[in-house]
Amino acid sequence: MVDQAPDPKVDPRTFAEPPPVDDDQLEGVLRQATQMLKDAGIPAARGDARALIAHVLDLNRSDLYLQGARRLSDAEIEAIFPLVERRADREPVARIIGEREFWGLPFGLSPATLEPRPDSELVIEAVLAAITVDGVLPVDRPFRIADFGTGTGCLLLALLNELPAATGIALDLSEDALIQAEENARHLGLDERVEFLLSDWDEALDEDEAFDIIVSNPPYIAGDVIEQLAPEVRDHDPELALDGGEDGLDAYRALAPVIRAHLADDGLAALEIGFDQGKSVPAIMTAAGLRADPPLTDLAQHPRCVLVRQPKTP
Repeated sequence: MVDQAPDPKVDPRTFAEPPPVDDDQLEGVLRQATQMLKDAGIPAARGDARALIAHVLDLNRSDLYLQGARRLSDAEIEAIFPLVERRADREPVARIIGEREFWGLPFGLSPATLEPRPDSELVIEAVLAAITVDGVLPVDRPFRIADFGTGTGCLLLALLNELPAATGIALDLSEDALIQAEENARHLGLDERVEFLLSDWDEALDEDEAFDIIVSNPPYIAGDVIEQLAPEVRDHDPELALDGGEDGLDAYRALAPVIRAHLADDGLAALEIGFDQGKSVPAIMTAAGLRADPPLTDLAQHPRCVLVRQPKTP
């Protein structure tokens, strides 16, 4: 017969009600902010409230948990709730904070730039995978990279961060976007390896200038669809960076001859595309005499990136 240990005594204090939370304690402010966002129909209300409070108090997410009982000053509370109200009005958290992480790097935003999004990281993954040889990333190779429609500079700067011998050119039609991209490059310590050009596609480039890598996240939303986008996008991302013309493909038609003219013979171009452009964009590239790979898909299994190369030489 096996002896059985007696059932442990349950301490009733284990199930005692947690102490009440005052409105001026961090947890109390978090609850109020979360409820405001829930009432406004914000899906990730508590997470967004945490992000805004952490920004105001200069805390990380762990500190928010650990300092839940901390009493906030009137000034701190007064700084938090205007930001919560802005989020309740559907302004994105990153716009409110003024920064968005991409590829593990911080990128400042301005009204002239798109907010970098995780889907765009597939462009970086695709380029790095394509240039890796026998499992080794050629970090010593002096790649020359061009980013057309650079915005925040996130694509180019993420690649330069991974490829320390590379240099690049960031081109954009918006002077304000270029100012933000240059500021981001300085903040990341990459500015000495980048040239910033105000340009309508390749207008500012020499005719014979060639690049090993070309990247672009061009405007690809059909004009009549923009009004249907979420307010966070429609009302806060610049229309210049969204509107791809009547069918969303104008930028790719403009980019195809640019890639044909400026991509090195053994080079690679990586283009972000819309979820419904997996056939149309490769067709545009092929019609321009380029080779387009089947599109790569994002985590939602939507076509998101097309790799383009020069035609094979006989």
